[in-house]
Amino acid sequence: MSYAQLDAVVSKAEDIFDHFGVSGTIVFHGSEPLLMKKTLWEVVERHKDTNFGIQTNGILFDEDDAALVKERRISVGISLDAPSEEVNDYLRGKGQFRAVMRALEMLQGYEGLNVITTISKVNYKVLPALVKLLHEKNAQVFLANPVRGTQPGGRELRPDPLEAAHYFLGAVDLCIKLTEQRRRIVLADFANILLGIIAPAARVLTCDISPCGEFLGFDEFQGGDVFKDPPLEILEAESFKLVRSRIVERIEGCRECVFRNVCGAPCPAEVYAEHGIMFKKPYSCDFYKRIIERAFRIIADGKLEHVVRLSKLKKKYEFVWGGRGALQCPTELRFNFRSV
Repeated sequence: MSYAQLDAVVSKAEDIFDHFGVSGTIVFHGSEPLLMKKTLWEVVERHKDTNFGIQTNGILFDEDDAALVKERRISVGISLDAPSEEVNDYLRGKGQFRAVMRALEMLQGYEGLNVITTISKVNYKVLPALVKLLHEKNAQVFLANPVRGTQPGGRELRPDPLEAAHYFLGAVDLCIKLTEQRRRIVLADFANILLGIIAPAARVLTCDISPCGEFLGFDEFQGGDVFKDPPLEILEAESFKLVRSRIVERIEGCRECVFRNVCGAPCPAEVYAEHGIMFKKPYSCDFYKRIIERAFRIIADGKLEHVVRLSKLKKKYEFVWGGRGALQCPTELRFNFRSV
């Protein structure tokens, strides 16, 4: 994009925020946004009152970039798939591991830093070791999302859902242990599952792959031309309405599930790519079931504070549950919630 094109898109996004009365965040995403960093930072400088984020592989990230994101409080997501150079660079490309290590040093302790991992059959067993590495680098938050099978290559890389859940929960357990013993680290996907249980209105997305690019390969899901069409008309495009129509009550096998209002049944693009329709259970169904079961156990065991910052939540939301030992199964959860 040229400066004029990017500036126009950012301005339209701001118009959407204003229309709905929300404080939104504009995220610069891949392929690799820092390939055009001069244009990027010029646009950020012009829109001083807007929140920005950037998702990068870290290769072009330097000290000047680090200083700028800290000054403007820009959120930074850095891709890292393994705690070893060999495995990570096999998945991400030669040199990416060392680049990320440099970026983590530059951003050490920065609250706006997130590390994002794609779980595949190549790396799912090293998730706990990745937690250890990130904790040593003083990273506080990371996301670990199962690879989506929207494309044939993605389907070839998908791990067994229950096997992946086992190592994912091993990473969760290690995060809790390290948080109890030393310094906080959170696996954000799991924290968001907990939010979906205790304070649903505090949860922003039901899928943690952000932003979503999974529909980009389907012509039938084009919603309009962002340079020509009014943003609100784009939001009401038939293709977008179809995506929003995928509600849990319309999915066989999900509508009866006790976890139906927690998991989000991701990913609609993956389901559509495999089945040609929206209303099928996701490949990762058992993965999310196992994780949600553990989330209820965390609540029952009184360890919620080690995953979710309740002190911050209570400033915006009021919620009450039965307390330690009161919860025996998901259907017995008791809480009252109201926005304050």
